[in-house]
This record gives sequence, C-alpha cells and structure tokens, in this order.
Amino acid sequence: MRKPLVLILILTVAILASFTNTLNHQQKKVFRQPADTWEEQLNSMNYLVMRTSSINLIKGLYLTKEQITHLQKLSLQIDALHLQMPDCKVYFNGFQKISDTYAKLIQKLLISKQLGDSLKLEVDRNRESEVDLIKRSLLASKQAGYSGEGCRDCHAPPTLFPKGSISDKDTPAISANDRKDIDLAHIKGLFGDEGTLLLWELKSEVDSLLTEQQRYVFGNFRCCLIPPEDVADPGIIGQSFVTNEWIEYFKDIRKLSESDWLKYAELYIIPLSDLVEDKLPGIKKKDKEAMIVKAKVIINKARAMDKVDFQLQKEKLCTELGTALNIDLLNGESSRSADERKFMAAIFLLFPGSNEIYVEMLK
Repeated sequence: MRKPLVLILILTVAILASFTNTLNHQQKKVFRQPADTWEEQLNSMNYLVMRTSSINLIKGLYLTKEQITHLQKLSLQIDALHLQMPDCKVYFNGFQKISDTYAKLIQKLLISKQLGDSLKLEVDRNRESEVDLIKRSLLASKQAGYSGEGCRDCHAPPTLFPKGSISDKDTPAISANDRKDIDLAHIKGLFGDEGTLLLWELKSEVDSLLTEQQRYVFGNFRCCLIPPEDVADPGIIGQSFVTNEWIEYFKDIRKLSESDWLKYAELYIIPLSDLVEDKLPGIKKKDKEAMIVKAKVIINKARAMDKVDFQLQKEKLCTELGTALNIDLLNGESSRSADERKFMAAIFLLFPGSNEIYVEMLK
C-alpha cells in the first residue's frame, strides 16, 4: 500500500501585532559558530515549499479571467519591490536532494504537466527527509550552551544535529502564539519587512476579488506540495483526504481477514503516524498517539461496514479520518481570524513569480 501522497509542511500566519520574538537571548550562553550559509539554505527550502503551494492554489482555485486580471496587476506591486528570493545552488548533503526534487516538481507544475507516480513518491520520500532534518535542527538548538540569531535561534546547524534515531525525542512545547511568531518570521525571512507590510496592505483588496468558497480555503490552508484533486473544494482545505488514494486505503483494509488484520494492522498505521509528523515536526508523542487512537476507531468502523454501507459512506470516512489527523485542532488554530485569512490569501496569490503564471493564464 503506497503511502498517501498529500503531505504538508507546517505554515500558519499571524496579524502584524505578532511581530515579536519572545525568546530571551540574554539568558543563553553564546555558542561560537563559524559563518556559513545555513540561514540562507533554510530560507531557500522555505521558498521552494511556499512557491509550490502558491502555484497549486493559483491553478486550483478556478479563478475567473476578471480575478486573474486584477491579481496580476496586484502581483506587479510585489514584483516592483525587487525582492531577492533565496535561491541556493549548493546545500549541505541532507538538503541537496530534497531541493532538487522540489525544484523538479515546481517545473512540472508550472507547465501543468501530469505528475507521475514516481515523482509523487520521490516528493513524498524527500518530504519525510526534510521533516527529519528540521526536527534535528530544532532538537540541536535546545542543547545546553547553544545560542544563535535569526533562523539559527530555532534551527541549529547540521554540525550539531543529534545522531541516530530521534523518533522518541520530543521538541519543546510551542504555544499557539509562539507558532504565530515563528510562522511570521518565516514569512519575513522571504519578504522582509517592506514586502510583508505591502502584503498586509493589499490583503483586503485581494480578499475582495475572491468568492466565499475561495475565501473559505484560506481559513486553515496548509502548504501543499502535491496538488489535491480540487483545492477549491472547501471540504478538503488545501490537503485532500477525499481522494481515490484514501478510498483505496480503506478498501485495502477491508479486504483483510481478521487474522491478517491482526498481523498487518500496524503497517497501515505507519503512514498515518508519518503524516502527522510531516505536518507538525516534533509533535508530542502523547498528542500523536491520541490522534492515531481516533484514526483506529474510524478504521475499525470502516472494516465493520457491509459493502453497501461502505459505498455510501466512503467519502464520509475519508473526511472523518482527515479530521482525526487534523493538527489545526490540536493547535487551537482550526480557523483563522478574518485578517489572518486575508493575509494568507495575499501571500500565496501574490507570491513572487505569480505574475508570470497569471500572464500565461490570460493567454
């Protein structure tokens, strides 16, 4: 059974009042580090993921010609700032293959070329690798005596990464407000203060162009590498659970006899566990286990259904599974404020490079 190919990187957004870093640097000892391009590499990886999400949204929201025309004009205001998006050519070994795969994915999406299963699987595996590296950087930054500035405050360089398995290690708890500050820092790392402020100023104008259904998508949209079947469908909110792959997942489970299910059940739980960690690197074990318990209840319900009931309720089962594995609910961020939602829309629909996409769409 192939692991579902809709994975996501973690990204929420905050209002400008969250422009503060609450970590106290003064109480930490300074860890002497050689100068390198670690921060640039982190920002470059962030750029690749957000760029991919922007393309998926622009091409998946079923924008009208009028909407495209207005958004194209607004995107020119962002382009006029001549923002220098990070574009690393050489990464440390762990990030190099991931970056190459994401860049390949972006090129396919730009020309609207069908993604083959091999590329989807490649993206899937590299996303898992990226999450592992990010978690190692978070764990390394919490070691005694460490201190860094900018991105390095939370992401220690590879030379300090913990060795061996980290599956049983938890990163420190992060509150909803902390996460908003962190996510805003990720945005500022790409757009800078000037670009971030301009996006904030344009958010209401962008919002006025969208339909209610399109606005709903941005209520809790998460970065999306593999485009879902219908990103404009409010029922899937950026990451699709009601897909043929998830339906096949349930069908495969239903085919197993009771004895085989007892033998192989955990093999079907592994992709769910991986999916949760991919969405929230460093999630607490107890929180992940609680989600998996809820998922197992839905799986058992699916196995107990007769053929007719399953056919009638298979989409509902997918939705329930998506809800069970929804980290937004865990973070208390199942919906954004109106300003946050508008800001999110402005970020992705006016992302650098969007102008060229709109020009092609207008042709």
